[in-house]
Amino acid sequence: MAFNVSLLFAFLLIFLVSANGRSLQTNYTNVRTELERVLSSDYMRVKAVSLATDSYTGKTNYSDVLGLAALCTQYPWLLEDNEDPCLPPKWTWIQCNSDVSPRVIELDLNSKILFGQLPDFSTMDALQIIDLSQNGLSGPIPSFLGTFPDLQELNLAYNLFTGAVPDSLACNDKLKLSVEGNADLLTSTSCSTSDTPSPTANRNTDSSSTGSFRTPATTSRKKSNLPVILGATISAFVVFWIAVGIFAIFRHKARTAAAVAEACAPPGPSNPKDNIPMEEIPMNARPSNMSP
Repeated sequence: MAFNVSLLFAFLLIFLVSANGRSLQTNYTNVRTELERVLSSDYMRVKAVSLATDSYTGKTNYSDVLGLAALCTQYPWLLEDNEDPCLPPKWTWIQCNSDVSPRVIELDLNSKILFGQLPDFSTMDALQIIDLSQNGLSGPIPSFLGTFPDLQELNLAYNLFTGAVPDSLACNDKLKLSVEGNADLLTSTSCSTSDTPSPTANRNTDSSSTGSFRTPATTSRKKSNLPVILGATISAFVVFWIAVGIFAIFRHKARTAAAVAEACAPPGPSNPKDNIPMEEIPMNARPSNMSP
């Protein structure tokens, strides 16, 4: 067993060194084959356990044992020595509550090298936290992950998931969902009635976000800006013509005042208009002491 564990860590090290970006998808098949070969004896042991779960007599809830057996059958390296997962020494990658028949409430499978598509472990319906990050998991996100009634956190980051996020997960406001690092995963722009990606779906990018969906509704944003643009244009047009009107009024008053000033100026050689006949001076420009 110690030799098998050493080989497991050796293959894990090779995998971590060689895997980056899309090379992860091309390398994982060979690594998985080797791991299953090294742990073939454990694989047969887990398979036997999973087939015999109907005779299980331990204290851990039977529904949870079924779910754990499904995981261990596909990923034999998850199996630990204790036959009762929630009793001391408890399995290291689960957390259980303190019920008389303990329920598994957390799966911590971060970097457990799972690969492929997940088996259905939906019988573990007391789960509150599931961490499946950094495992090389591929294919569409299983819809059964959205059926856990008490699920609060689901971490699917840095895998190889494709397709769309199921609505049961994307539309769950009570769920903290992390999907960053899945380059080919589509995040729907809205909660639809099916798991089919919408035509305006966005590809998920590697970011520091927690996976919460930000849906850039570009079209609706343009439509909503149209009334603002029209309002601003009309307002500017009105203000411009008001300014023109005010300018014209002041200009007219200025010209009238200048005419009055010139008419009231004392006679003299410097005033070229002294010789203008009284009849040609506008009535409103004549001084009060002048008479026609």
